[in-house]
Amino acid sequence: MAFKRFDFSKLDPNHRVRRDPYEMDDRRLFRNKSGAPRKIHRGTVVIEMDERRIGSGLILDDVSYRARVERDGKTQQITLVFGGERGRAFTKSRLAADFTAAHEARCDAGDYDRRIEMTIEVEGAWAPRNWKDRAGRWHKEWQMVVARWSYTPEGEPTITEGQKPFASSEEAKIEDQVAQTA
Repeated sequence: MAFKRFDFSKLDPNHRVRRDPYEMDDRRLFRNKSGAPRKIHRGTVVIEMDERRIGSGLILDDVSYRARVERDGKTQQITLVFGGERGRAFTKSRLAADFTAAHEARCDAGDYDRRIEMTIEVEGAWAPRNWKDRAGRWHKEWQMVVARWSYTPEGEPTITEGQKPFASSEEAKIEDQVAQTA
């Protein structure tokens, strides 16, 4: 029995389907275990320059920052996580550039205090993080997975970066239009 040879010369090498890089992140970061979308929250936070990496967070190499939130007259510490494509977008964003410039200016002036703070508006979903400390005790904390953030530099208009989760869906587009008209 002879095998028929396939003719691959007719195939287009660039036929791959291009997908939105945020789509996979949205499914992984903004859905709960049952697959239902997490509720998106919006709020103002004071973010600190103290950048660190979470070794056992949602995925490795997510960019995370400590932040403070004012709630009912009390200050609460939270962790902001910029994950996946949004993490890569954050490292190239104007906010990250302003953080770096402010830190370098302080270092040039001889002030090595790493606590540089900026106030930003964030949109994201709360996600649980379970981790074990060195003593073997398990801890659970909630962290804010950031989808979109807004920042107002001095004397300039507000800059909005990131993308709202599930923005490719029709429902999200309608929500955005309603929010912009309100």
